[in-house]
Amino acid sequence: MRAILDLRIRKITMKILHTTSLAIANTLTKKELSVDHIIPNISNKKLQGRITNALIQITKKI
Repeated sequence: MRAILDLRIRKITMKILHTTSLAIANTLTKKELSVDHIIPNISNKKLQGRITNALIQITKKI
């Protein structure tokens, strides 16, 4: 992911994976969720921003 490169994260930990997965999961609204649509499209403009913001928050704590 671009955010990992931009933030110069050298080691991908379970905490980073968990944070990223939560950011991905929280990208879709309840209205957008359906049986056939549980993961946001890679071209979703909100997706990269949410992942980057989540990783910025976690790297501040480290």
